[in-house]
Amino acid sequence: MQGAFPEADIQGLKEAAQLTRQEAVEALRHTRGNAQQALVNELDAMHLNQALVDSLVHEYASFRCALSLSKLAGCLCNIVPSVSLPWASDCCETAFTGA
Repeated sequence: MQGAFPEADIQGLKEAAQLTRQEAVEALRHTRGNAQQALVNELDAMHLNQALVDSLVHEYASFRCALSLSKLAGCLCNIVPSVSLPWASDCCETAFTGA
């Protein structure tokens, strides 16, 4: 029955969803050869490590906020060089030195 599905579908599903060859064939068999639906089904079945996801979201949000604050501080320092923002002191220095 393995020869019933295109090899490209089997390999693509295997690589995309980190499945064994047999698991990819079973997923395709379950969806009657629909590789896209097989991939959706396999991804839906994956479980995420909630602590890792929380950590990544927190790190991403912190990074985005730091970038936003840095840009804001740079703009404020260029507009009003005497602006006093404790959290922006490093940003103001880099805004004037171009570092």
